[in-house]
Amino acid sequence: MSGREFEYFMADLFRTAGYKVDVVGGAGDQGVDLLLKEGRKRIAVQCKKYGRPVGNVAVSAVYAGAKHYGAKQAWVVAPEGFTKGAIELAKSTGVRLVGHKGIDGLLEDQ
Repeated sequence: MSGREFEYFMADLFRTAGYKVDVVGGAGDQGVDLLLKEGRKRIAVQCKKYGRPVGNVAVSAVYAGAKHYGAKQAWVVAPEGFTKGAIELAKSTGVRLVGHKGIDGLLEDQ
């Protein structure tokens, strides 16, 4: 599955979980691939389909992108997990990290 296909896959999973989803990924996306809406709450999501753990660049990008889009929360979704640096930065910025267990949870809820 390509990175773009993964974005659409995650968009479908989030829709099934009850979120309204806008796919904004691509050139000029400000580090945000999906904007989730649940009532008035907005969540900025960056999706990373890498063959290795994702580093802190993704965390800082979605954190900044969330501010740009007016989202109150920022998430990074990466099935291969996260580096120690990404985990540390996420803790200090409040970015939520969603690995394969979180994705599996969304699949089970369908």
